[in-house]
Amino acid sequence: MMLPSFIQDAVPLQGLGWIDDKPIDVKCCKLSPRNMLFKLIPPTLFPQTMIKLMKEKRITSQLMLTVNVVEKKGDRKLHYRLWSDSPNSIEACK
Repeated sequence: MMLPSFIQDAVPLQGLGWIDDKPIDVKCCKLSPRNMLFKLIPPTLFPQTMIKLMKEKRITSQLMLTVNVVEKKGDRKLHYRLWSDSPNSIEACK
């Protein structure tokens, strides 16, 4: 996926209904917003292709994981956001 950070971007997408798998009527057919979104996102590259493009310095790869936790304790609503960041592939291989 070539989105900057799919996980962070998924929160607004979910709010817009793009993660919903319930089909909706679009002109003459029924379509799931989630399926449409996944059709629009570029496929993940094969590892060999990623290595080739990285060696050619045409792409860099960086991993960021985020987790949103929302819970209720008693009367309080708690929200935690945790993330991990890593160097891109060029910095990591120095």
